Amino acid sequence: MNSLSVTLPRRPLTLLVGLVALFVAMLGPASSAFAACAGTASVPTTASAAQGATLCLVNDERRSRGLSPLRSNGVLATAAERHARDMAAKHYFAHNSQDGRSFLDRIKAAGYVRGARSWTVGENLAWGSGDRAAPGRIVTEWMNSPGHRANILSAKYKEIGFGMATAGAGGSLPARTLYATEFGARR
Repeated sequence: MNSLSVTLPRRPLTLLVGLVALFVAMLGPASSAFAACAGTASVPTTASAAQGATLCLVNDERRSRGLSPLRSNGVLATAAERHARDMAAKHYFAHNSQDGRSFLDRIKAAGYVRGARSWTVGENLAWGSGDRAAPGRIVTEWMNSPGHRANILSAKYKEIGFGMATAGAGGSLPARTLYATEFGARR
């Protein structure tokens, strides 16, 4: 039996601004990950560095709760990268593409579920400007959002793929870094 996990935000992800002490206090278990995961507080300059830091932080959250770490999956990353670039190019932020495709449609088109007897998938999106686009800030916001947190801490997911794109100001959005994260498991 196939399953589908959908996490839709009620509003665009807003990133908290405040004192460093307040920010560190909000991190909870992730605060120890900043020391262990390189590049978590840095403004993203390359997708690969930000993706590595984000994976490290996500897996630290999972390990701190006794969950297995997620493995990087190139097919999920392809689906995520395509969506992040599409959102950046067309100046929107949504789980559904402007042509109406859902994250499930995009993951299927990338070939992730092809040949699987069963599978489950999910998606987290985020965006931030300046230092609010740093992987540590993004993961903190996901962990403070029940739906995004549920995806990160779900034992049913075994694999993950990240996509990231930078977009200039346009539409109703300021200049920003967009994150698309696809979760999955298949048998």
